[in-house]
Amino acid sequence: MQGAASSWRSVAGALLGVVLPLVVISGMLFLRPIMLVVAKESQRTKKMLLLLPLEVIDKVPAIQDYLLSGQAANQNKIEAALKETEERTRSLLYTAADGVIEFDEGGIITEWNKMAAELFGREKNQMLGAPIYQLFTDGQPLEVWMKQVKHNKRSKGVNQDQNVAGKRKGRRKKKVDDRNWREDGAGKSFELTCVRSAAIMDDTADTNMFAGMVSVSYITIAGELLFSAFVRDISLEKQRKALLMQEKQESDHILHNILPDKIAQRLTSGEELVADRYENTTIIYLDILGVPELASKVAYASESERLVTLLNSIINEFDDIAMKYKLEKIKTINSSYLIISGVPQGRFDHADAAIKFAIECLAYIVVFNQTAPIPIKVKIGINTGEVVAGVIGVKKFAFDIWGDSVNVACRLAGPTCPPNRIQVSRSTYEHLFDKYTFEERGEMQVKGKGTMQLYLYAP
Repeated sequence: MQGAASSWRSVAGALLGVVLPLVVISGMLFLRPIMLVVAKESQRTKKMLLLLPLEVIDKVPAIQDYLLSGQAANQNKIEAALKETEERTRSLLYTAADGVIEFDEGGIITEWNKMAAELFGREKNQMLGAPIYQLFTDGQPLEVWMKQVKHNKRSKGVNQDQNVAGKRKGRRKKKVDDRNWREDGAGKSFELTCVRSAAIMDDTADTNMFAGMVSVSYITIAGELLFSAFVRDISLEKQRKALLMQEKQESDHILHNILPDKIAQRLTSGEELVADRYENTTIIYLDILGVPELASKVAYASESERLVTLLNSIINEFDDIAMKYKLEKIKTINSSYLIISGVPQGRFDHADAAIKFAIECLAYIVVFNQTAPIPIKVKIGINTGEVVAGVIGVKKFAFDIWGDSVNVACRLAGPTCPPNRIQVSRSTYEHLFDKYTFEERGEMQVKGKGTMQLYLYAP
């Protein structure tokens, strides 16, 4: 009897060992579809919760527990927080001042707000499921950037997969603030030409398109890329900038006509006080004789015009000669012309450039007098020394020079200088005596300066 009982127990054990696994396997096969649905629903819920702002997640412990453990301590609180955030987000989306477009990594539009409908003339139901690239005539920069984002995402995923095994061992549980299931991507802005719908186009080609500033950002949620684009019409802004740029260019052009280029650049860059000392310069003072007397005899408008025309032709020629030798014109004073060499850009040949300018001006006067209705005579004084130069005035800028060297040049073009001659000081002569011929005049009385050693250029 005992042997028979033992035999039955053995048979029963063997049957149980076979049947029980079959039952378990059958149960798992039966429950597998149900478990997959539950897991999929849990994953969808997690994805929706990940759309919440981080500050909302941090304030609701139930959401934190569910995201970290997959279990909801209080489902009602989660649903209430999700609904409140969704309503707030949609309210902001549809009342935004910019057009807001959301699209997936394939460029397919998934969201479209009211302002986007107004900008592009297309309703939301027309655009959902449409490619975003059709909104722009030149959307290639956006497409290239999106491809780069997707490439970086794939590269990052490969690197993470390669290192995940080594990181799992000994890894401590991360805090909620260190969550690695959400990643905000850096945005990028594009200036693109946007295309309006034919429904709001008119016969004017300019209205068919508008300049848009498109600011795009992305977020990675549960391994998927979601993009958001904020579109703003900048057509008027660009027109205003163009007008401002044109006005600035005109203003800069006027400023460069009044001041030396180097000085004008300093002012336009924000420098308020421009004042410099130059030790090595040569000043030329040129006096056109007889103009005050002619002006006093002008009785009719036609004669005034003749006088101004005559002076203008002479001064314009002097300006051209100054430009040729890269000298800086300071100003005209009545019928006098003040110019300097070595300012604002220093040069070692300042005296040589000054004498060449003076010689060419005299040669021009000779030619001018051959056909001029009124013969013109000039006196030219040249002196070498240091000066202080700077800009004065606020409403009307003026670049001027000061110093005793300037006064000496003016005196050298005075009574001691014969008409149509060039008179230089000792300091200028010392720079030029080995290149040019001069007549030594000896010590002469100069008004306001006493006696000075003077020289006349001898052609």
